[in-house]
Amino acid sequence: MTDRVRETRASGRSGVVLAVLVILALCVMGCGKMDELGYEPEVRDVDVARRDIKEVSSRILDAMALEGGKVTPYGARVSICEPDPEHLYVMRHPWSVSGVPNAELERGMENLRERLPGLGWRITKYGEANSKAKDLEIRAEHTEKPYNVSITWAKNVAAGGSLISVHVNSAVCFRPPEGTDLNEEY
Repeated sequence: MTDRVRETRASGRSGVVLAVLVILALCVMGCGKMDELGYEPEVRDVDVARRDIKEVSSRILDAMALEGGKVTPYGARVSICEPDPEHLYVMRHPWSVSGVPNAELERGMENLRERLPGLGWRITKYGEANSKAKDLEIRAEHTEKPYNVSITWAKNVAAGGSLISVHVNSAVCFRPPEGTDLNEEY
């Protein structure tokens, strides 16, 4: 065997050893974060996630079947996801409906209780909120999509009257595609 062949084989082995060490180091740094989550986050473009959560929210609004209510203009937003806020994110879409009488809001809550299961939601709570006001609350998890929702009928809001507040959240963290700067999305 020539010296050149020996050199090539030795450098090839050291390249393999180096690659294995790099993979192990990456796993030690990153795998622990995934262990904390208990799952591998789906790679999802932020704009796609934003459209998806808005669609989910829109179906909830449709299920309320309220006529003439004023919907807040809050948009879906990106929030950090622990344990890796530099590389993972969650979606949140808070909004509310107001400007209709309490009787209509009550009917909207009843519509949600009846219709959400048909839209793929499993209701985990329907009843009084754990608060001083004892407002009516619905909590639900989507059975097919990675979302949960908290809906509260605030019957006696002093400043602006009664309303139904809705908080749709992603139930898991997402990883943006390679090259996405999450700082530009927050």
